[in-house]
Order: sequence, then structure tokens, then C-alpha cells
Amino acid sequence: MNRCAFEKLTQPESVVMLFDPETDTAGLRPASPLMPNAYPVRLKGKWGTRLISAKSFAEKYEIKLDNTVRFLTAAIEDGILILEFRHMSSAARKQKKARRW
Repeated sequence: MNRCAFEKLTQPESVVMLFDPETDTAGLRPASPLMPNAYPVRLKGKWGTRLISAKSFAEKYEIKLDNTVRFLTAAIEDGILILEFRHMSSAARKQKKARRW
């Protein structure tokens, strides 16, 4: 999650992850670290990016992602970050072509 999304979610220590299989949509709701099923939000890098390790969540709902993705319609509604799997693209950087000498 980028710094802007993290700040708009009120900088949570943990989140509860929600999933609606009918709309293929996930949600991240800020939560107390003591809440059952809460996933910790950890700092990654120096630019404010945050990481949520949710392998068990992905396995439970059979969500398979081959690489990092960008959600094109991400929005915050009623304090929940809404992520639509139908509207995403790869966030992987393109590899530079090798130079020929």
C-alpha cells in the first residue's frame, strides 16, 4: 500500500481483510492489532510504502497473483479501502533492454 492510501486509512497498525467473491472485491478495514484475524501493517522501504503479508487470506479465497499488482479503481468507502480484482494491472517494472557493444 502506498503512503497516501495508508494515511487516508488513518495509519492503521493492523487491518482486517474482507472479501466478496460475487464482485471479486477485497476490502482493508483498519483494526486493533489485538483483534482476531487482524493482519499487521509493516513499513517497507524509506518512502512510506506499507506491506501486509496476507498469504493465508489469499489461499483461503483462492486468490492467485503472480506479481505485484496495481488496483486501478482503489477507493476508500466508509473507512474501508476497496480493491477490485477485475480492475488491476501489473505493477512490475519493465526490464531494460541489454546494451550491445
